[in-house]
Amino acid sequence: MSDTHLTPFERSRLETLSKLGHSTRQIAKPLNRHHSTLARELKRHGSGEYRAEHAGSSYEAKRFSCGSKGKKSAELIQCIPSYLRLTWSPEQMAETILKGQVSFP
Repeated sequence: MSDTHLTPFERSRLETLSKLGHSTRQIAKPLNRHHSTLARELKRHGSGEYRAEHAGSSYEAKRFSCGSKGKKSAELIQCIPSYLRLTWSPEQMAETILKGQVSFP
């Protein structure tokens, strides 16, 4: 069984076979996938009728929107040079500025 994300080809096969009335167990065998993977895919993207193209674009949008937002801000970027002129080390800035112990100059 594959443990990677569904490919566009697999999504289109899932769409076609589910429209023909096949169960997730019947679809899973030729795709070499676990039936619960396909059931989750249908549940996640199949409100009404499953569409492979819509499911793929929805997956891509969710994939790119997740992750760390980062700690930097415009205010922080502007104050770093002034602290460097005061000969602060990066470690000092990380320990004080990012933890909110010192206000921006």
